[in-house]
Amino acid sequence: MLALILALGSVAAGADELDDKLALARELSYGESWSQARPLLEEIEAQVSPERIGSYAEYQLLRARHETLSGDGEAAIARMERLLEHPLAANQQIEALHQIAHSAVLLRDYERGFDGLTRALALDPEAINNQHRIPILNMAAYMFGRVGETERALQHGRRAIELARAEGDLRAECISRQRVAPVLKWDQRAAEAERAYRLGIEQCARIGNALFVGVLEHGLADLLRNQGQTDEAFELASRAIEALDEGVFPLGEFEARLVHAETLFDRSPDTIAAPPWPQRLESLEAFMREHRSWDQLARLEALRARIALHRGQPHAAANHLERQLEAREQFLGHERQMRLAYLEVQFDTRLKEQEIELLHERARAAEIESLAGRQQQQLRNLVLVLAGLLVVLLVVVLGRTRRAHRHFRHLSRHDGLTGLANHSWFFDHGKALLSQTPEPGRHRYLLMADIDHFKQINDTHGHPVGDQVLRALAEKLRGQFADDALIGRIGGEEFGVLTEAPSAESMLERIERLKAELRANRRHSDGPTISLSLGLVQIARDESLTDAMRRVDQLLYQAKSAGRDRLVTDPNIQPHPDPSPRP
Repeated sequence: MLALILALGSVAAGADELDDKLALARELSYGESWSQARPLLEEIEAQVSPERIGSYAEYQLLRARHETLSGDGEAAIARMERLLEHPLAANQQIEALHQIAHSAVLLRDYERGFDGLTRALALDPEAINNQHRIPILNMAAYMFGRVGETERALQHGRRAIELARAEGDLRAECISRQRVAPVLKWDQRAAEAERAYRLGIEQCARIGNALFVGVLEHGLADLLRNQGQTDEAFELASRAIEALDEGVFPLGEFEARLVHAETLFDRSPDTIAAPPWPQRLESLEAFMREHRSWDQLARLEALRARIALHRGQPHAAANHLERQLEAREQFLGHERQMRLAYLEVQFDTRLKEQEIELLHERARAAEIESLAGRQQQQLRNLVLVLAGLLVVLLVVVLGRTRRAHRHFRHLSRHDGLTGLANHSWFFDHGKALLSQTPEPGRHRYLLMADIDHFKQINDTHGHPVGDQVLRALAEKLRGQFADDALIGRIGGEEFGVLTEAPSAESMLERIERLKAELRANRRHSDGPTISLSLGLVQIARDESLTDAMRRVDQLLYQAKSAGRDRLVTDPNIQPHPDPSPRP
């Protein structure tokens, strides 16, 4: 008996020690240096077990958070989906779903992001404490705001503020106000947005959170600049840069630097047109291209165009405006993908509701049939016919909804004009293809093609002719490259091809055939003259798609600078003997 008591005491002590270590790991994980928690999590990994579901879930949630912070969002999502198969408390369910939605948004997988958010919002709020409800409400405010569901976004954001104030949690209130203010700005409600920004700055300053103050000051500076209040906007942007730099938030810092530069031009255009500002603007461009901040890049190019006009350089201004349009097109593609993902999840929800209703109707039909069996034959036949018609009607509606669902999925991945992969799907699917091992004896190549002087074609012949040119080039690319090639329209007049080939020579032959077709069309067609600037790289074994794109972009730029209508290949491309027999 004494041995049993000692053993139970040892188990209890071990459980208490595990809980203490998990509490310390959470504190470190949500502190300034989250990586310090990693050794502690590795130490206690062997001690956690699904038998103690509370501690097990806490450990898995912390591991998923670290995977997301380390850039491995897919691993975090998979871990959380496995965790949700266990009987979790409501607080841990909503935290797991919040982690899924957050990781999916970072991966730009908006369909999974909205799915996780919808599942979290469907949980019973009475079973969840405010500490766990506030983060998912904040995420809902951001995501619904981005897809134009402003009132729904504000409803969730304001509810988060109410809960934070009820709890007396000043930090949570600061974060929630930081989410609401941009939603009002996106909806162009300037006066309300300004009040929200100022309240947020006051709240976050009260708790000494300089980082969040900097984020809000940057947003307010951008709002005031657009209203012509350049002096206060300049001061706010200057303070925001310093706060975001100290808080190690580079994306926010560089966006604040852009607002600072725009405001400085409004105040003193001669200053920003002189050194060292051109070099600073180049640094901004490099950062924004690397992080694919297309909306910010479009604003930067618009600012450069204004500077060029101020300096009497109309040709340079036109080039910057053309690059602004390209960046804007990339951004709109990103926004469309997010909106379509939201609509697709909405369709999924309605589809499930209709499936449930269909089951209910079938059950009702069975009940009616049973009742009719005890009545006259004529009445039973009539009821069965009516029930059958109702089921057929619901099946037809369900079939149409499924077709609409497939249609939205196709739209979210393909360019509506050419039918090729759109910008987001080209990069997402391309990364997945590069994670697979190529077939023996074959090598991967990335080709980028840009239609020369496409803007001139639109201006001279009209946009309908420009659209015909885009569709015709898409068909020629399909005809020259194998069915397994990933072909996408990744910009306004920019196309990409990710494919495998036995040798660089075989790739060059395909490209030459493509160029020959274009030359033949020029000789036998009365339409616009079409030529391409092209860049070609061979993708190394461990090279990412982002790195390969950066290299091929440089080659494409060289082709344009050298006079267009030419191919520039990577000088380090490796020749390989083509094993295929020749005629």
